[in-house]
Amino acid sequence: MSVKNNTFDEAGEIEKYHRLLKEGIITEEEFNAKKAEILSRDYSKMQTPSTTGEMVKRTILDKKVLYPLLAFIVLIIGFLVWNNTLFGNDKMAYDLMLKAAKKFNYPSTVRIESGTVVDDSMFANISAENGFGKRSTDCYWISSDGYVLEDTTSACLGSNFQKPLNTKKINKKLKAYFKED
Repeated sequence: MSVKNNTFDEAGEIEKYHRLLKEGIITEEEFNAKKAEILSRDYSKMQTPSTTGEMVKRTILDKKVLYPLLAFIVLIIGFLVWNNTLFGNDKMAYDLMLKAAKKFNYPSTVRIESGTVVDDSMFANISAENGFGKRSTDCYWISSDGYVLEDTTSACLGSNFQKPLNTKKINKKLKAYFKED
């Protein structure tokens, strides 16, 4: 609040008490006491409607509120990014599946049941739908260039000894990818 506004408010308030004095509602002593009180007010400490917004801003920006709020927001964003981002072998398996899925008749139905990434290729139990909507699962070897070979050996059985892939996350991303195409 500016000094001009304070002076204007003070004058209006003193005028109000002056009218009360003229009407005989208050005494001259009461008028002088009120006038002295009005003139001695420290407006810098008073909260007025024009400074309420500033007070709220200061409260929100207070370290006790702002830092925990920012930390919470960062954690939520971090969780959302981590929950929707593939890393390491999961990322490699996803990339290999994108290349390999195109070799199947119905690529949008291809899903990893289990698998192991070995170097830059993958052994995986992959399921897909056929033209009749029936889903079947077989073991496949997928090379880094997307070459797919149905594997009749027991190579996919050994995938349980490696760090398992997050097939739920990979398949969610695959489904989203093919939905966009």
